[in-house]
Amino acid sequence: MASSSATTSNPLFGFQVSEKLGKQNHALWSAQVLAAIRGARLDGYIDGTAAAPPAQIERKEGEKGDKVTMISNPAYQEWIAADQQVLGFLFSSVSRDVLMQIATSKTAREAWRAIASMFTSQTRARSLNIKLSLVTMQKGNLSISEYFVKMKALGDEVAASGKPLDEEDLVAYILNGLDEDYEPAISGLMTRVEPVTLGELYSVLLNFENRQALRNSTSSANAANRGRGVPPNRGGAGRGRGNGWRGKNGNNKQRVDNRPICQVCYKRGHAAPECWHRFDETYTPDERHVAAATHAAYGVDTNWYLDTGATDHITGELDKLSVRERYKGNDQIHAANGAKFRRSKDGAFHFPVFHRTHPCLEQSSIHAASVSDAGTVIGSDKIHKGKYFMAISLGTPAVFNLVTIDTGSTLSWVNCERCLIRCHEQVAEAGPKFDPQNSTTYQHIGCSSQDCIDLQNDNGVPYGCIEETDTCIYSVRYGSQYSAGKLGRDRLALGTNYSIVDDFIFGCSEDDRFYGYEAGVIGFGYKKYSFFNQVARQASYNAFAYCFPSDHATEGFLTIGSYPPSGLELVTPLIGGYQHRSYSHLYSIQQLDMMVDGKPLEVDRSVYTRQMMILDSGTDDTFISSPIFYAFDKAMTAAMRDKGYGREYGEKVCFRSAGGEPVNWRGLPTVEMKFIRATLTLPPENVFHEQPTVDRICLAFQPDVAGVKGVQIFGNKATRSFRVVYDLQKMTFGFQARAC
Repeated sequence: MASSSATTSNPLFGFQVSEKLGKQNHALWSAQVLAAIRGARLDGYIDGTAAAPPAQIERKEGEKGDKVTMISNPAYQEWIAADQQVLGFLFSSVSRDVLMQIATSKTAREAWRAIASMFTSQTRARSLNIKLSLVTMQKGNLSISEYFVKMKALGDEVAASGKPLDEEDLVAYILNGLDEDYEPAISGLMTRVEPVTLGELYSVLLNFENRQALRNSTSSANAANRGRGVPPNRGGAGRGRGNGWRGKNGNNKQRVDNRPICQVCYKRGHAAPECWHRFDETYTPDERHVAAATHAAYGVDTNWYLDTGATDHITGELDKLSVRERYKGNDQIHAANGAKFRRSKDGAFHFPVFHRTHPCLEQSSIHAASVSDAGTVIGSDKIHKGKYFMAISLGTPAVFNLVTIDTGSTLSWVNCERCLIRCHEQVAEAGPKFDPQNSTTYQHIGCSSQDCIDLQNDNGVPYGCIEETDTCIYSVRYGSQYSAGKLGRDRLALGTNYSIVDDFIFGCSEDDRFYGYEAGVIGFGYKKYSFFNQVARQASYNAFAYCFPSDHATEGFLTIGSYPPSGLELVTPLIGGYQHRSYSHLYSIQQLDMMVDGKPLEVDRSVYTRQMMILDSGTDDTFISSPIFYAFDKAMTAAMRDKGYGREYGEKVCFRSAGGEPVNWRGLPTVEMKFIRATLTLPPENVFHEQPTVDRICLAFQPDVAGVKGVQIFGNKATRSFRVVYDLQKMTFGFQARAC
């Protein structure tokens, strides 16, 4: 019986796909499958160019052909056979999870389009995450060979997502991640007119690295030889009780101990991830070590200054005085730099926090409002999605602005008029754009000032200056977002009857890529030019606390200075910085475990301590290490299934109730996060995001690869309605539930 070759043989038969389609490998899978289908000349069945012929055709019968009957179309049968061969090939090349999503597809094109719709957004997100990794990747302690391999691998991953990088762009990313030791080599490359290839760049940097290693080894040998001619304890060093320690060669410089300080036990010589006590919830560090570590890490000024105009001694450390009394008045204190503050009786500064409604410049007094019912969750609108604001007024006359409170940022900045390149949209609710030319108290900061030098060094800006006006240029980056402009100082008012800083340092943004609609950012990171430190210099205690409400109509609060310790239910060590020196301004805590409905996740516990968790009030979701997230996803899916909710697959983990019933917020699984000496129980509204439909919710947790790979972030969603306290004198982080 004769038939066409399309029905007797399958050109795809026997072809094995080594990478079955899963959650993370769509680009690799697509490359293999497309090669096989195109090789078999069957790609028309997935792209739609090989359209299905009619299932039936007319056949004329009778002597004159006047009788027409409909019969099966042989061409259609051949098309069906070929299409089903392609469909079967697709089914066999995907994982079980994906197959469940496309099993109802009737044709190869239908299955192909279903797969594309599932993974298009994920591929874009993956590509963006890799580019963020390229931007933030630093050479650190890696050798040039190791660093090149890592960067090249990231570039190849971007190419696999369908949008390959230009070689020139990859060269720029590689140069951006080098530290200051390589500035001579970078400067030499910058003077070249012709483009630098990757091969040339690798050769130049490798030679430079070898030369530096040779120079360092030679210097060490010379230093050792020079030291041999001086016997120990000679030359007047260390002789007699009155001389003190003076060193082997008789100079007066004391030895500097550069070993790290542990933020768990506060002893020198190791960091928190290596501390023996990090898993011991009953361990309490020695107070002497705590005090010494705090002084060393944050540079508290212990000097006393002579003031012939003062009648009393004034200090922020009353415990150092034997006879003391706390100031209980409402007068203002003027510092030498002109700053003046209105403070409460406990010496702390109080500010309101707004999420939706705010009375602009007529704020009411600070209060901790009652919390709405735990089952009530109010969605976010355009400007307020996942963010919390302070109301500030800059300049003279004052310009009102709403700015995001961000513990992950150091420099505060606002959108300015006369945008030079590109500036984000600022909605009317956030106030007008600040115009420095209209402020009689605005001053630019010079290029040679210490503030300019410190900020540029901290943010990796080699040099930025408008020489004609001697104006410092700043640039700060937040992953794929950034702000750049002029550094200045002006009068900062925080609403009626709130604190005033006459010489507030901030950035006037004239070029940015910022995804918000507010005026800018108010920084709480630990650098001397952050908003927090500019105010904290005059506070009686080195700490700040805030409460972000989950109800948009409720007013939150923020304090700088001393705080009432009563009510703090949980306290865990606060770790200054992160694993990399680029994150030295951040605050971190150490997670030890995670539970769903009281059951620990099925993951090796050592995974928790590989990275610390950054506290970031400017980020909405919480990003956790990928192995932890996938175990969390598995546990939550099982717990939600038992409660009648189905798992949905997409860019985020979402659940939908059976039969379209509204979500029962009180009946959702409990989530606990265990930190050193503290276990935090999250209410349901801190774990899930409400969706437009009442029967659907999504997790407020994501894997680290959805943000910055290898970086865990504790977002503000998880701590809403909690009072959280950053105590930088005791180096602790505390929680109090239902505080606003």
